[in-house]
Amino acid sequence: MPVYVRARDPSALRARLAATGTTQATLARAAHTSAARISQIVSGRVTTITVTSAAAIELALGVPRGHLFAVSEPTDLVQPYIDPAEGAA
Repeated sequence: MPVYVRARDPSALRARLAATGTTQATLARAAHTSAARISQIVSGRVTTITVTSAAAIELALGVPRGHLFAVSEPTDLVQPYIDPAEGAA
């Protein structure tokens, strides 16, 4: 069963793309998703994505997990997203 997180603020994602000079297409390739999906997230048309996608996007943009996406209520299912070291234990 997939676990979803919500985008904190699409403008923060747009700002990070601009700050790093990363295109949406480049981010999509790095995060193993489609450019259309990145466009939907950046524009705010899609506000929830899987924790796996969120982690891949944040990793590709060089930001800590939870910086661009948030969980409503931490659970055992999303704890590895919040604290990757705990997921390795």
